[in-house]
Amino acid sequence: MEGGSAVFVKKGACIYEQIFDEVFCVITFFVPDSYIRNFVHQNAVLINRPVEAVTTNQIMPVRVDPVMVAFYNS
Repeated sequence: MEGGSAVFVKKGACIYEQIFDEVFCVITFFVPDSYIRNFVHQNAVLINRPVEAVTTNQIMPVRVDPVMVAFYNS
């Protein structure tokens, strides 16, 4: 991941790696699985890959737009 990126992370996944040479900041939101499932199916255009009925991917990248950036910086 790079600065300014956004992803959905599957429940139970461990994605953090501690790097002491760089400043690291993360904002984490915990939301119900049903919300994420509905969001992904209703907003497939925001996900950088086709939406399948079942996925084993631990991380799904989400396109960041100016509204998201404004929210993160608020």
